[in-house]
Amino acid sequence: MHVHQQAITCCIENGSDMHFIVTVVCGKNKPEERHALWSHLVYLKSLITSPWLILGDFNSIRTVNERLGSSDFDFRAMEEFHQCIHQLDVEEFSGRVFYFTWCNQRDNGYRIYSKIDKRLYK
Repeated sequence: MHVHQQAITCCIENGSDMHFIVTVVCGKNKPEERHALWSHLVYLKSLITSPWLILGDFNSIRTVNERLGSSDFDFRAMEEFHQCIHQLDVEEFSGRVFYFTWCNQRDNGYRIYSKIDKRLYK
């Protein structure tokens, strides 16, 4: 088991020789605070040889298509998150129960939706 300020990782076993690793993420609000999370995930990749599921609130988007209602994008933060996912060599589950997973709940035309929760696997 690995515990990080923004993630918890554990091994799930079914009683036989089958097991996989799960990392649950809760990314910090500020992009500069998520650098430590990206580094931690890349470090974990060097340790993990089993199937790996990474899921949770990354508090970050990868592309402009993952935000609706705002044209204010932090392209640097998006690129850093994209690079982390690329380094991890993981895929995202494509099922769309809810595409946008966060909303600022504002009215009067200022409502913003974002896809900050992800389910990744390797």
